[in-house]
Amino acid sequence: MALSPITTSDNRAATTTTSASGQSLGQNDFLRLLTTQLTNQSPLDPMSNEQFVAQMAQISTSTGVAELKAEINSLREEVGQNRLSEAAGYIGRTAMVGGYPVTPGEDGVAGTVEVSSAAEAMFVHVVDANGDIVRSLPLGAQQPGTTAFQWDGKTTAGDPAGDGPFLFSAEAIRAGQSSSASAFIKGEVTSVSISGSGEARLVIEGMGRVPPGALAQLS
Repeated sequence: MALSPITTSDNRAATTTTSASGQSLGQNDFLRLLTTQLTNQSPLDPMSNEQFVAQMAQISTSTGVAELKAEINSLREEVGQNRLSEAAGYIGRTAMVGGYPVTPGEDGVAGTVEVSSAAEAMFVHVVDANGDIVRSLPLGAQQPGTTAFQWDGKTTAGDPAGDGPFLFSAEAIRAGQSSSASAFIKGEVTSVSISGSGEARLVIEGMGRVPPGALAQLS
């Protein structure tokens, strides 16, 4: 925030200074400079009332902006803490999440498929980061409802598929026609965190940080 040059009685311009921290001027710095300017102004050319009012208005604006910023930061912190407290109640519970990449654990990956209508056959496909199917799990004929599945972390050839991450998709066969079905992965909520924007995130085993709205089920 700039001030007009301080004119001394011998018409020499005073050197511009900054606060000791090297950052922008605070309210106390501003008042100190204004006082110095009034003390050293030329008697033949004093600061006008309009100039004095303008200087004071700058101080008020600077203070108001600083106070508003502090209030916003305080409100953001309070909202974040509230969301964190609510999300903390999810820790230790089992979540079902669809559409998120998964890293298999020691026991592989467990999940469910939602079947909207009877199917002659049902498959769960394990897809790697390149979009290739590394394993297809046959679930047989299915009636409407929920069907569980388990992947052992191996490829079709029986080799370890690696750490992934992997995506899971479900396919239903009806009257010889293929259609997609909803696949959900099971994972334990191990902790919660707050993003930079203040949004709560659930840390789910094998999936990382997931927003609460992405959960299909919590038990």
